[in-house]
Amino acid sequence: MQPKFVLIGLNLMVLALVTGIFGWNLGEYSLIGIASSIALFSIVCLVLGLTHREPSIEFLKTYSELMRSAIMKVIEDTQLLNHVIHVIPKGGGGSYLVITKDVSHVLTPKDITPLVGISDDGSTYVSMEIPKLIVESGIPLDSLEPLLNTLIVSDYGIASSVKVLAEGNHLRVLIMGINPHLTDLLKKPLSPISLLTVTAISQALNKHVVLLREEVAFSDLELQVMVVS
Repeated sequence: MQPKFVLIGLNLMVLALVTGIFGWNLGEYSLIGIASSIALFSIVCLVLGLTHREPSIEFLKTYSELMRSAIMKVIEDTQLLNHVIHVIPKGGGGSYLVITKDVSHVLTPKDITPLVGISDDGSTYVSMEIPKLIVESGIPLDSLEPLLNTLIVSDYGIASSVKVLAEGNHLRVLIMGINPHLTDLLKKPLSPISLLTVTAISQALNKHVVLLREEVAFSDLELQVMVVS
């Protein structure tokens, strides 16, 4: 058995249930359809996990695109197509990935409701809980580049190198030589590579960060990230 794919399948089943309930309450049958697709895909993950089959890159890309499509539908229905992405530390080393309308939106971990919530000022946000990715937390800024190279280059094999340039509380992160098999994952918005990177930055620094901009040039990705607190 492959426990990680069994876990993915179970998590997808929960996501399908939540999305289905959300769609039913809103009367959005398109969301219910997405929930059905996610449920079907969760069965595929469970089969893969229980039959010892290793996933292919194409399978992982399909999984990523399915998840992205489901979340984008929620973002569309909550009128957050023009959004910014916050990553906010929570207890235990994990994070909340929060999608809001603007950079100045202020939320604390105790205020965040998973999936869809409404802040004190009445604005809607979409959030997801991200597990702990980084062993070290609260590291100095000059240790961030080696950590990202270890995670993105050595551990995950996503790219050939990562460069971090700091300008005040803004970071320019250059992810260079992205694996040709993974360039499909650069699709914006909600690129898995961008989300992984900005989440790793937040958890490593133990700070609230905001993804301001993403730029793709051939096999390179440039991120503009603001460190809030």
